Amino acid sequence: MKETLNQAIYELKTKINASSALTEALDTLQHLGKVYIIGGAIRDSYASLMLGSEILPSDLDLVIDTNAKLPICKNGILNSFGGVKCEIPSSPFPINYWRLCDTYAFRKGLLPPRAKNLPATTVFDINAVVADFTSGTYFEHNFLNSMRNKKISFNCTAYIADMPELQALRAIIYSRKLNFLLDERVTEFIRKTVAKHSETTFKESIAGYAKSKDTASISALFSLAASQSLPCPPCIPRLV
Repeated sequence: MKETLNQAIYELKTKINASSALTEALDTLQHLGKVYIIGGAIRDSYASLMLGSEILPSDLDLVIDTNAKLPICKNGILNSFGGVKCEIPSSPFPINYWRLCDTYAFRKGLLPPRAKNLPATTVFDINAVVADFTSGTYFEHNFLNSMRNKKISFNCTAYIADMPELQALRAIIYSRKLNFLLDERVTEFIRKTVAKHSETTFKESIAGYAKSKDTASISALFSLAASQSLPCPPCIPRLV
């Protein structure tokens, strides 16, 4: 599985380097400090190899180890988490980037702000992987086990109460995208979170986030919350 992860990182870097506009943006960030790829793009590259069909990342999350002020690239905007979201023309995906010290769990003082601690900061274990963009060296925290088991579990729960609706929706989106199970704790968390809302008030609670536009996943979320059994992948409509 480690060999597959190394291959997944290599293939992701190849896709990035094939876009001149994207590499130009990366070059700018690398002048500020070491750049790390975290989470979803690595996960989807790994899943593509594991499942034998391409799964395209929705974006590329980058963490820069710097204390310098980050530039806002052309077409870039400040995102909801204090970083920058940038749509790059002709790029295979948009990028989100932020300083290592601004990682949400680090800002809350949960862990020392170090690159090797980044995998321990993600809410779900399927995102608990980080790679040095230059060398490809990676750190992971139960990521390989979660991918092997095809099950989405919690990794860091210390701040899920800050934005429970968003995390519940993310869990469903990941399950639909990868055709993975949700474990019992995640399922129970979803049910408790959704029980506080109608679909209308739920959408209002996440209105500032891009994922709020995924109405099909929100409907799947409420269907799961109303069910009496744990979900199997076919029970949650997949993303096409």
